[in-house]
Amino acid sequence: AQMTGRPSRTSPPREEMAAAAEMWRSKLGNKYPKKDIEKWDLQLKAELGALRKAGCNMKCFDCGASDVTWASPKLGIFICVACSDVHRAAGAHITCVKNFSTYLWGPDE
Repeated sequence: AQMTGRPSRTSPPREEMAAAAEMWRSKLGNKYPKKDIEKWDLQLKAELGALRKAGCNMKCFDCGASDVTWASPKLGIFICVACSDVHRAAGAHITCVKNFSTYLWGPDE
């Protein structure tokens, strides 16, 4: 091999890559160990379910529809699937949305 005088590119050590892969980031930007998030998932979804049953949360914050299956953790609102499309189109710098059943939820959300 011919030496070029430049340092060779190296990949991060496997331990660093494994540690990064084991972390989970919430929609609010906080990081948690993924194993903890998976462990807390049922409890957090149960808490979300209880919040959804509160009178003011049983209808979409934006349009009033009764099918609230999404939420915006940044705004603290419950929304329907149609309004979730509008929120996604607005961009993550304004709002973000998560479905109750398909996403993991963090304690800060």
